[in-house]
Amino acid sequence: MKKLPALFFFLVFLVSFASAEGVDDKVKLASQVIASRMASPQPIPDNVLKAARCVAALKVLKGAVFWKEKDSTGVITCRTSDNQWSEPAFFEVSNVSFGFQFGKQSLEAVLIVITDSGEKDAAKLSFTLGTDITFAAGPVGTDGGSTLPNAEVVAYQSMIGLPDDATVDGFTLKYDPDLINEAYGDEIYPSNLFRTSGTGAPSAVKPFLDTMNTYFPQR
Repeated sequence: MKKLPALFFFLVFLVSFASAEGVDDKVKLASQVIASRMASPQPIPDNVLKAARCVAALKVLKGAVFWKEKDSTGVITCRTSDNQWSEPAFFEVSNVSFGFQFGKQSLEAVLIVITDSGEKDAAKLSFTLGTDITFAAGPVGTDGGSTLPNAEVVAYQSMIGLPDDATVDGFTLKYDPDLINEAYGDEIYPSNLFRTSGTGAPSAVKPFLDTMNTYFPQR
């Protein structure tokens, strides 16, 4: 029997960890990130859910060797003036590095903006966690205590194959005009999306909004 070249198996290994592509896949994966956190032994407590002004779900992963920043998943929505979740925007994540380690690694996080200043930063075309916008690890449990962290963003993350001290610190979130165009038929600025109620959003982004309405109550 003819042996297959080693390169073939390497390519299969890379493809097997390929990340989501297109609006439908990104929306599905971002929804799963939130649902998985809420179903975990350490869900987001009620006081944090109620304080949310914007919520972002992201996931980055590494194949055999490299972090796939262009293939990262990121979806974000903010509360509108009528207390609805806005039409979601899409972003990609860059500046992802945890040192060289062979094998599959991934990090997913739910980022909850809890301040006015954080909401303004989240509407920019790009921002860096820990530099442009402050964040803190979020409290867990049924109520998480009565006091929210002194930060603009509360972060809940989970990892595969990474050290326990790995964080989203230094991640740059940059809005993805191609995905926004795919979802809405136009390159709409995030700030405009965040002012528009998601009740009339395209069907492609509805699953993410359904997830938000399931877990993040109205104030």
